[in-house]
Amino acid sequence: MKALGPIIAGVATLSVIALLLLVLLWNAFFAYIEPGYMGVVIKKTGRPLRDKQILAEPGQRGVQAAVLGEGRHLINPVTTQVEIKPCMVIPPGKIGVVTAKVGKEPEAGRVLVNDDEKGIWRRVLTPGLHRLNPHGYTLELRDAVVIAPGYVGLMRANLGASTTNRFAGVGEKGLRREILQPGIYYVNPYELSVSAVEIGINQVTFAPPTLAAYNQRTTQQPVSVANAAPAAPARGARIAEAPGAVYDDLAAAQQRQKADYEQKSKRWGTWLEKSYSNTDKEKTEKIIASNRMRQIAQQGVEVKTVEAAKAGGGARPAPEAITFPSKDAFTISLDATIEWELLPQDVAEVMAEFGDVAAVEDKIIIPQSQSIGRLQGSMFAAKDFLSGERRELFQDAFRKTLSDVGARKNIVVHSAFIRNIILPQALLQPIRQRYVAAERELTSKVWQNTKQSAADLQRETSMIGQRTRGVEAQASAAVAVVNAEQQREAGQIEAATRKLVAEKQLQIAALDAERVTVLGEAQADVKRWAGEADAQGQQLKVSAFGSPTAYTRYQVAQSLPADLKVRLVHTGPGTLWTDLEKTAGAAAAGQILQSTPAGGK
Repeated sequence: MKALGPIIAGVATLSVIALLLLVLLWNAFFAYIEPGYMGVVIKKTGRPLRDKQILAEPGQRGVQAAVLGEGRHLINPVTTQVEIKPCMVIPPGKIGVVTAKVGKEPEAGRVLVNDDEKGIWRRVLTPGLHRLNPHGYTLELRDAVVIAPGYVGLMRANLGASTTNRFAGVGEKGLRREILQPGIYYVNPYELSVSAVEIGINQVTFAPPTLAAYNQRTTQQPVSVANAAPAAPARGARIAEAPGAVYDDLAAAQQRQKADYEQKSKRWGTWLEKSYSNTDKEKTEKIIASNRMRQIAQQGVEVKTVEAAKAGGGARPAPEAITFPSKDAFTISLDATIEWELLPQDVAEVMAEFGDVAAVEDKIIIPQSQSIGRLQGSMFAAKDFLSGERRELFQDAFRKTLSDVGARKNIVVHSAFIRNIILPQALLQPIRQRYVAAERELTSKVWQNTKQSAADLQRETSMIGQRTRGVEAQASAAVAVVNAEQQREAGQIEAATRKLVAEKQLQIAALDAERVTVLGEAQADVKRWAGEADAQGQQLKVSAFGSPTAYTRYQVAQSLPADLKVRLVHTGPGTLWTDLEKTAGAAAAGQILQSTPAGGK
């Protein structure tokens, strides 16, 4: 046993050394590449690289063009070296623009190249894991183009020959007619620039005129209001002293309306705040946060909206109120709200002409509204703007003309609503008084007509009562006549029914008598025929026996019991035989003798 100890120790030592050698050889001949990484192969032997060659081809020494993927790879550690490099990762919402340092030389003047050429690839890499040799390729991360709902993408080609047309064709530089619908697009930013243009309904509201602006416009009025009313020196003096004083009453009324509106709004807001519990607020905030997280963030584009123009250049002031002289030379001022829409199919045309959504309002909606308002308004007298029908005609003409102008520019005008029309107080006062007098007269006439209508109603009501009673009497008489007729007809029907029943009963009695007679005759015939048949049968029987006496004897014999026994005792000559022969005859005596057993005594 002592001799085996050194042997076991030696074997164990050799086993450990062999295991270490095996591990070293395994690691030397097998290269392990973890997930998310790649192996850059460097050959130490082979043909040398050509001039300006970066990546080696098979059989050349240096950095090889092909890389190793994840897993274990058998290599020759003497001639091959593997460098572990991370893969190129493109996160969601991004793209990879690849610049190749290797490949064929592209044609002169080309900016974007194919995958086998040197330069910036036309194709972009989408989100994911990509294995490109870092010695031969560089990757630039850029935002993918994301068009949010409510927008469309307007494309502009950055490369190619400048187009001579309004829109660029294939291989030309300039604005494209095609648009991108909401979604995510992986486009090369060196090839195409995309602008997100807001579509849908936009609103332009003209600011109501201020007191100072209105006073300034009324002082420039060609016809003096003071000179137009010489018969009213007090009012004329007031106007001559302060031209803006004609606006005081209207301004005070507007201030009162504004204060009343603010007070009602405050009460409404307080009620909402009290009725809106904290639980409802938390639910609403969660829903808003969830929607915000799910919504695709718009990126990789230049946003073109009216709000973006406001944010870039500060707050866009509301356009001034539409002011114009009326047909009778009074200054009219109004504010309006225009709702217009840019349709997706017209985005390219509109952007090619105006360049921006805000420019549509600045170059079309606002100036055309002011121009159309002046042109159409000058065709109406100042008093027409107080009349509902004439005012509606002006608004319809204003909206239709603005819609026609917008349609020629590929802009849809949905509504042009005139909210407030401000007229000079000098014009409003007499017109209002005239309208009030007319309304009072009309009210008086209506009141008189109402009284007359009430009297007529009373008279008609009494007539209706009389007519109702007359109709009720007529109806009662008609009902009585109808009831009498019904009773008479019912009596006639009942009498006819009774007569018919009596006739039918008489017929039934006659039939019953006839039936009894026929049945009696039939029964008599049956009895007679039965008697005759019985008599004929008796005659036939008598004939069969030869004589009535023989048949009688047969009947007597048949009436005797079947077990009747007769014993005859011979005592010598006597009277029995003589009597028997006389009584039954010789045949009967013979039969009796035959029925007597032999040896009977």
